Amino acid sequence: MSVTASFLSVLSLAAPGMSTPVQEGRWRFEADESGLSVRTPDKQWTFELGGRLHLDGVAVDDELTQLEDGFALRRARVDGTLRYGKRWSARVDYDFGGLVEGWYSTWLRYDAPGPWRYTAGNMLVPFGLENATSSNDTTFLERSQTSALLPGFAVGFQAEHAGENSYSALGVFGDPLDAAPSRRSEGVGLFARHTRALWRDGDERLWHIGASAEWRDVDDGSRYRMRVRPELGTVERRLIDSRNLFDVDSALTYGAESALQFGPFSLQGEWIGAQLARDSQDVAFSAWYTQASYFLSGQSRRYRADRGSFTDPAGLSKDDAWELALRYSVLDLEDGDVTGGEGHNWTAGLNWYVNRNVRVMLNYVHADATPNRNGLDETARALALRLQLAF
Repeated sequence: MSVTASFLSVLSLAAPGMSTPVQEGRWRFEADESGLSVRTPDKQWTFELGGRLHLDGVAVDDELTQLEDGFALRRARVDGTLRYGKRWSARVDYDFGGLVEGWYSTWLRYDAPGPWRYTAGNMLVPFGLENATSSNDTTFLERSQTSALLPGFAVGFQAEHAGENSYSALGVFGDPLDAAPSRRSEGVGLFARHTRALWRDGDERLWHIGASAEWRDVDDGSRYRMRVRPELGTVERRLIDSRNLFDVDSALTYGAESALQFGPFSLQGEWIGAQLARDSQDVAFSAWYTQASYFLSGQSRRYRADRGSFTDPAGLSKDDAWELALRYSVLDLEDGDVTGGEGHNWTAGLNWYVNRNVRVMLNYVHADATPNRNGLDETARALALRLQLAF
């Protein structure tokens, strides 16, 4: 590639909305707000390079657990996707320096004619609305406390059906390839999710509902653990933590989700339940959250009916966007002989979407543990800032 072509490619990334295709011979190089791409002369093969960088700064006021202040890389991921024709694609996604280094979305996919697609490899189990939303598109810096009960990344096989206003997924999953899951256990799980837009007028007015479930057969002697940071990703210590459970035979997790959107205003919530069958004593836990957001600049979140999730607002190629948000979440890990604590969190957020590639996020978190994992009442307050770069 010539010096001029290279300069134009870099310039297009710095100015989202500007697409710069560069052809040398019969190869096609392109750089835009989605990243870099290269296409072969016969147009059968395409390679796409992308990534995400999330830099967080946190200031915490907490007297008991003494949660950590400071700056840290939450995520530093680079991904590459190779496509053959319209049906086949393969993806590699690795975090080189974030909080949890390792492999993330690394899979082989076949998009069949019609509404079905099939994926094999390491992927995020899309349990629930918030969990199925990319970390680049979540309303707050971190997902809610419900994530303590949910599966994370895992190796498996998944079949997905995308209707005009519905989405279904069926899968079987084992252990994660590398990146640490939210629950640490070895075994095999069966998963299902179904979502539907009951009514929809474009992306500006809609009502989304859904349900998910997973049954997991836990290997003998492996540990099963549920814990969560107080909605601060760079903090290592947890206020709520079940600690390791070594006598879990199986786990059944189920949940319901709903979201309403009226122009710039959106409201969503989820409830998650988990039942553990154990040699000693069966236990049950629950978590839920509700959140509201409003775009001061008038935009609406884009709805992905074929994924059962939301993404960033429309129009960011031309204008920036400002969003206010508020969330309340509850996690209860107290049942029987398990005394992991009970968390009640308020999170307020302000987001500035500079463009499709850059976002600045500010969160205030008020976390009450009544009690915490040690049986003591505790309150933590934190201010968190994130600079997000994604392409």
